[in-house]
Amino acid sequence: MLSTPVTSLDVCAVLAHGFTNHIGTGHVRAIAHGLSGQGLGVLAYDARGHGRSGGHSTVGDLEPLDLEKAATPELIVRLARQIRSLVPA
Repeated sequence: MLSTPVTSLDVCAVLAHGFTNHIGTGHVRAIAHGLSGQGLGVLAYDARGHGRSGGHSTVGDLEPLDLEKAATPELIVRLARQIRSLVPA
């Protein structure tokens, strides 16, 4: 999971990579850093069978469940609080 520190966490984006990508892919990282540079909190994750994620790809059948798990309000709030603690006041 990649999260980038920002100065304001009023808005958070959940970044889902494409079918043959993962969060370590250059253009996925560039998008995450670009959003972060605009003041958005960014949560990116590797879907099953991609990058550092375990399991096997289901070619789009179950991957939406990964997004649902990554985008739960509870998880986003918890991560936002952790990131906020890293951002200088």
